[in-house]
This record gives sequence, structure tokens and C-alpha cells, in this order.
Amino acid sequence: MGPRVVAIACAVMLAINPLLLFYDVGFQLSFLAVLGLIYLEPAIKYIFQKFISFFKGELASAVSATLAAQAFTLPIMVFNFGTYLLFLPLQTCWLLLLYIL
Repeated sequence: MGPRVVAIACAVMLAINPLLLFYDVGFQLSFLAVLGLIYLEPAIKYIFQKFISFFKGELASAVSATLAAQAFTLPIMVFNFGTYLLFLPLQTCWLLLLYIL
């Protein structure tokens, strides 16, 4: 799945209901999370595998996907909810580690 498919899905949904863009936070968060997985996840995974020997294989994939989605949705979460928990990425990585082990 590439960015073209995401853009087409977004365009179709907005053609049906243009108010989604401004009034539906779930729409905004879901599309930004998918774009984060497409664009940022490979770079984070490469950094983990190259420079941090502890993150290999399934753990690197899980942590990089989580951090990429959180990074891309951060502006919308802060704008709409007015706050962001700074320890959330660390907590998520810890829970992923427990889940995988």
C-alpha cells in the first residue's frame, strides 16, 4: 500500500463528506498514522537495526511502527486535546517489549 492508495481513499471519503476533514478527529488521526507508517517507519526501523543492536527483527518493526504513527499524529493530538503525555512513547515501547517477549 502506497501513498497513492491512501490519497485516493482520502479523496473518496472527502468527496462523500467534506466535513470529515475539519470535524472528525478520528479521520485525521487515522490518515496521519497511515502516512507515518508509510514514510517514517522504514527510516526509524533502519536506525534501530543499524545503531541499536538490541532492536532486531520483530521488535524493531513493532517499535518503529508505533513511534512513526505517534510522531505523525502528535500535532493533531496536541491541537485537538491540548496535551500530550511525554512518556507515552516510552510506555508504548515497554509494553511492546513485554508483549513480544
